[in-house]
Amino acid sequence: MELKEGINTIDLVKNSDDSGGMNVDYITLKKAQWTYIGDVVSVKNASDSELIFECDNAAVSIKSVSPSALKIWCEPSKRFDRKYDSFAVQNEAVAPETLTAEDRGDHYMVSTGTVDVQIDKSPFRLTYWDKNGQLLCEGGEQSMGWSTDGEILVQNKKQADERFWGLGEKPRPLKRPASV
Repeated sequence: MELKEGINTIDLVKNSDDSGGMNVDYITLKKAQWTYIGDVVSVKNASDSELIFECDNAAVSIKSVSPSALKIWCEPSKRFDRKYDSFAVQNEAVAPETLTAEDRGDHYMVSTGTVDVQIDKSPFRLTYWDKNGQLLCEGGEQSMGWSTDGEILVQNKKQADERFWGLGEKPRPLKRPASV
């Protein structure tokens, strides 16, 4: 929740169609300190299928899983030490492809069998394109960051024809374009 300078009001509302309960014992508000990745300093191959982008405030690993899937890992410590096994992904190397970062001046281009990824240098930002040049997903100006409380932030620009579907616990319509 973003608060404005001065006085803010937080309303807790139970809608008539909401069958859920709410228990609020206390609310603590404090200013979050956010750090963003910053600019790309260098790029190197960690392996044939993995690139490491060293940035001002973090390192980012881009790893090929298959021709249509990449694993993106932003690590503020700049050390990619796995802290736990994934409960969802059984095999991170289905059919990895060789990745290279083609330097195009203000950005790098990384290509797989089905997608091209543009990595802006200043600041670091990912933009995904299909092989026909159609924009798939564009990162926000400060696309990745983290707070002093350990919260993670990934921001992407919403495209004009993009829609979001809610699959949460509330019994509301799935299609929610007005609430984005």
